[in-house]
Amino acid sequence: MEYLVRELLEAEGYDAQVLAKTHFGSFADADVKASRSDRCTVVKLFVQVKHHQGFSNEHGIHQLEEIRKAHAGEYDDHEHIFVTSASVSDELRKTAEKSQVTVIAGPELVDWISDHIGNLSKETKLALGIYEVPAVI
Repeated sequence: MEYLVRELLEAEGYDAQVLAKTHFGSFADADVKASRSDRCTVVKLFVQVKHHQGFSNEHGIHQLEEIRKAHAGEYDDHEHIFVTSASVSDELRKTAEKSQVTVIAGPELVDWISDHIGNLSKETKLALGIYEVPAVI
């Protein structure tokens, strides 16, 4: 799923890379690092991705918080994003907001995929069960 999120970010103009599981060397974790810039702004992201069914808990948010704690000052210019294929509770969203973590969950992820379906690789579409069939008009 990390590669799907990387492709979605690239479709939105980010340079994105999937990070190694040992990148931060502790409980701190982000699966994808992305950035984009224009003449006026630079946006840097750390994205924690979870492929869950049902509901996701706060674990991914805590992993992003740990980046700030374990690497104080080093990544202050990065925004933190928690992406999950599952649903999340209102309580989790409140926790994320307090921690300055943006949440993209279940239906929002589906909308994001739908918005960029034409930009996804053939392999990603097949992995998602999306098949393109030519139509005669």
